[in-house]
Amino acid sequence: MPVFPPADAYRVLGVDETASDDDLRRAYRRLLRSTHPDLGGDVARFHAVQVAWSHIGEPIARAQYDARRSWPSTPGRAPRAAGTPRHAAPPPAAGARTYGTPGGSSRERYLSGLRTWLGLPTLPPNPYAPELLSRVPARLSELYLAARAEERTAVVLSALDLRHSVWNDVAVAGSAATISHVVLAPTGLVAAFSTTWPSPLLVHRGDVVVDGMPRNARPVREMLRLTRAFESSVSVRVTGVVVIAADDPAIAQDVEEIRARPLPTLLAPRSRLSGIIRDGFPGVERGVGGDTAATADRLRTGILFA
Repeated sequence: MPVFPPADAYRVLGVDETASDDDLRRAYRRLLRSTHPDLGGDVARFHAVQVAWSHIGEPIARAQYDARRSWPSTPGRAPRAAGTPRHAAPPPAAGARTYGTPGGSSRERYLSGLRTWLGLPTLPPNPYAPELLSRVPARLSELYLAARAEERTAVVLSALDLRHSVWNDVAVAGSAATISHVVLAPTGLVAAFSTTWPSPLLVHRGDVVVDGMPRNARPVREMLRLTRAFESSVSVRVTGVVVIAADDPAIAQDVEEIRARPLPTLLAPRSRLSGIIRDGFPGVERGVGGDTAATADRLRTGILFA
């Protein structure tokens, strides 16, 4: 996955270090449009823009990021920012601990289904060739897009610092569906679901309404069911759920509360995910409600991958 050095965030967004928050947001939206793969942009560049925004897009994250940049990489006395205790340790470096293969199960199902659809004993040299993807059945195209969505979210999550651990493509006993990402953070334990639903996404009666989805569909209810099953199987308590919408350059999707019970559940564009994980869910007590180290051990030993 392409993760650029943290010191390059301002350069990636093409702004000066003294840029205002409004200038940062305008630069991000402009680059989001020009680099978006669906609009002819480069995937790696698009990912880099998302990671840059995760570092400096929110005021608190930007302040922490700027503080990290002031610490020298070579031995010696580090400059001390105003208000920082004289003997404070430098903030953790970027780079969350990550496990599993984001989008792995969706890619495997795509490749298996593609081979069957083509009626060939082996896959073609490039199973992701654009001309091939344009012809495959919708069910296969959806699997490919689901894998790409999880991969893009994983890039953003990998840029969190070492206080964070991320498990991707997490299996849930008794279900073919997966939890896209499980994130253990100082603020709590988050279950995150990457989606490929077209914008705009509307919140209605504790669920998400998507154009073209069957009237009786309850996608968020199913996500909560999976999350509860995961809690039971690993013996952990999830702090909240985030439903991740793709960043659409034409539509500004804000963070919205879907429901408060049985678990706080938010709808958020991918670019806001890091801020939610760092800051915590509004009105929810920070932390995992117990020993964080013990929770991490249970996750490491109990999580199964799809």
